Amino acid sequence: MKMIAFDLDGTLIDSLSTICECLNQALHKFNLPQKSIQELRLLVGFGAEYLVKHASNFASNWAEILLAYQEILSPITASNPLFFPGIEDLLQKLSKTCKLSIVSNKPMAALGSFKQMGYFDQVVGVSEEFKPKPDTMMIDFLKKHHQEIILVGDTEIDFQTAQNAGIEVVICTFGFRTAEELEKNGVKREQMVHSVGELEQRLL
Repeated sequence: MKMIAFDLDGTLIDSLSTICECLNQALHKFNLPQKSIQELRLLVGFGAEYLVKHASNFASNWAEILLAYQEILSPITASNPLFFPGIEDLLQKLSKTCKLSIVSNKPMAALGSFKQMGYFDQVVGVSEEFKPKPDTMMIDFLKKHHQEIILVGDTEIDFQTAQNAGIEVVICTFGFRTAEELEKNGVKREQMVHSVGELEQRLL
């Protein structure tokens, strides 16, 4: 059975404002300047460590800031994941004919609530076992049980991951990158979808 592997932030959930708010709380705790959504948008997708290092201008205590950020963000993501409109209906439809998974650059420990939703056969995040995308470790893990995998994401990181793993990719432009930004990073127009409705047509 085919598996569809979804990125999380910017693909399934509309989390940019939450990420920005939580990161700014962590930066404020350490008396560092606040960042706007536009400043952070292109930093999101590479993983929390990358985000915090760049947002803090590589502060010497970035690891402490990272810990504070994750402590603020994780319970909010778990208790109130803001799915894009139409995504939950799509997941319900897809789960009847496909295996579904999440492959996220969020820490594995922050993804527990998604395992309990009933949609996903596998939920994989960054851990000692799995490096962040665009490394293929998460996809390689899924390949052990599924020959056909489609990766659905919203950034050049997801595109690069699929390229590295040699699998099909669908990139959503309603997430954290515009079509123009994606095209500059090698994503072809025919690999993009611009709405949840288009995504449904592509996958069903």
